[in-house]
Amino acid sequence: CNLENEYNFKFNYFNNKKEKIKLQNNKSDLIDDIEIIDVIKDIKTITNNKESIIKDLKMYRYKISRKEKTKPYIIFTNKQMENIINQNPKTLDDFVNIKGFSEIKLNKYGKDILHILNKYRKKEEYEI
Repeated sequence: CNLENEYNFKFNYFNNKKEKIKLQNNKSDLIDDIEIIDVIKDIKTITNNKESIIKDLKMYRYKISRKEKTKPYIIFTNKQMENIINQNPKTLDDFVNIKGFSEIKLNKYGKDILHILNKYRKKEEYEI
């Protein structure tokens, strides 16, 4: 996770529980427990947001596929959805770097996808 690298700490994952192990910042001072809790909350928020965005994008894709009488992967594939989330486009022009999003798809679905992403940006500054 990027936050682990950013804060220079590691978690020991055991039985799906996060246990702290030797936590140090760049100055080799121990990080306060409060800082650890804040970082864990940040990680959980990002993870929860990503899961919620995936759920919303899949629901949108399903509804559009039913409306257009086509398969959901024709709207956009899981890989394209992952790229959308990772690249986090803020404008329609930002979709140019997402492989498989033609101008036609962008015109049909781009604004709706941005609306879904913006919903999470308003809740918190969402970065993945």
